[in-house]
Amino acid sequence: MLDSYGALWLFIVLMVSTPGPANLLIMTAGAQQGFERGVQAQIEEIGIFNLSAAEVRELLVQMHRE
Repeated sequence: MLDSYGALWLFIVLMVSTPGPANLLIMTAGAQQGFERGVQAQIEEIGIFNLSAAEVRELLVQMHRE
């Protein structure tokens, strides 16, 4: 079980300390198209993330019921 926590902490550190592709796309959109369009891209990214998280959560609930 402690091995799992080590892998989890490594994953958390890497995810927090490195910019992901979505962050780089949002930064590029802001640099090329201005602040307002960059904020719009960020809001869209948050919406997409929330939708996909809801789908995963629903799949996990369905798997747990079976």
